[in-house]
Amino acid sequence: MASVQRVTSSGSDGVNGAMDERKRKRMISNRESARRSRERKQKLLEDYQDEANRLRNENRRLSENIRVREEGFNANEAANGVLRAQTQELTDQLKFLKSIIEKAEREKIPKIPDPQLNPWQMLYPTQTIRASDWFLH
Repeated sequence: MASVQRVTSSGSDGVNGAMDERKRKRMISNRESARRSRERKQKLLEDYQDEANRLRNENRRLSENIRVREEGFNANEAANGVLRAQTQELTDQLKFLKSIIEKAEREKIPKIPDPQLNPWQMLYPTQTIRASDWFLH
């Protein structure tokens, strides 16, 4: 009976040994799997940080671009305001001058020669110039 017990005990030791070996291999496999998981997680975290930095830089560039365009827009808006005021002023002057022309046409006022348009024409064509006026006394 003693030999039977040895077989049984060595048999159970063999089963326990195989179980221990499987547990040990499984534990090693789990550790390796956990290590790979940590590496993937670290790589993913680094990728996200790189993407966040890239997006921050892009955001800064776009914000600067918007700021420059807003400044240009504001400058153009100010220039447009000046042009609108000048346009209104010139429109008012034109209306005034048209009203003068209309009044002159209604009242048959003779045209006054413009020496700047025709500088060769004399302002007072009926006035005579005497030769004695050219010499000093």
